Amino acid sequence: MVCLLPVVEACRLFIGTKGNKTQTIGPLLTFCVLSLPVLILYVYYVELQTYVLKIDHFLSIVGVVFIGLQLLLAVVSILYINSARGMRAL
Repeated sequence: MVCLLPVVEACRLFIGTKGNKTQTIGPLLTFCVLSLPVLILYVYYVELQTYVLKIDHFLSIVGVVFIGLQLLLAVVSILYINSARGMRAL
């Protein structure tokens, strides 16, 4: 699982950046979907791993907070892009 996190995280961040720069909903939705496994892995590191140092615990909580903020901002961006396209059609 340790090897899986950086790969999924790098893909997630690349797709999210691409969707934000091009203002397209598809990559932003993919970003949101890929955020769920990353969030689950961070929670696993915090709660279910056998031996966790205090620094690991702290950094995993910081990671969960950042992923939550990124998800919130991605949803806001999706709603903004969707409403802007609706207003252009009028």
